[in-house]
Amino acid sequence: MRRMLSAGVVLIAVAGGIFWLSDLGDLELEPVALLGVTVGGALALVRDGSALGRAGGFVAGFLAAWALYALRASWLPDSTGGKAVFAASIVALCVAVAAASLTRIPLWSALLGAGAMAGAFEAAYVDAPPETLSTSTTAGTSMALAVALGFLAAALFTPTAQRSTAHTGGFPWLPRQRHGLHESGTTPIDELMENKR
Repeated sequence: MRRMLSAGVVLIAVAGGIFWLSDLGDLELEPVALLGVTVGGALALVRDGSALGRAGGFVAGFLAAWALYALRASWLPDSTGGKAVFAASIVALCVAVAAASLTRIPLWSALLGAGAMAGAFEAAYVDAPPETLSTSTTAGTSMALAVALGFLAAALFTPTAQRSTAHTGGFPWLPRQRHGLHESGTTPIDELMENKR
């Protein structure tokens, strides 16, 4: 609980401070500041797989969406069908990345990356599709920086998973037991009786 609250306090400071940072450095982070910091914080705090796998999935989804925006502007018609193909292609790429990693990269992290890029850039794309190259670069780099700040801030205080030894007699290399059950579903008494037969 203490570490979670510490991470929350740091994220609060980053969420507010990023606007000052943007103003001082003329970084133009304001449109994506809150989205980026919260997405980065969630990416760090969710304990599913390794931090490297989560970050890798996010980057893969982010870059997939970025690249497909360029293809959308160049090749896909601005119609319902074109938009449907665009969206389905992004999700398909995210699924392919997760499947190719043999689940080392969580699917949700790739989807989160694609969604973050879409959230940062969709409005600018709709306003001026021919300017996709320049506007996507601005939106993409701004979002990436905001996400990185949120991720690093939360990662410093993310609780680390500890392997439970409560049912292994204090020896983590022994087979884990739960409420007197081995992973096979039998109890020590069952095994003893089986050996005596």
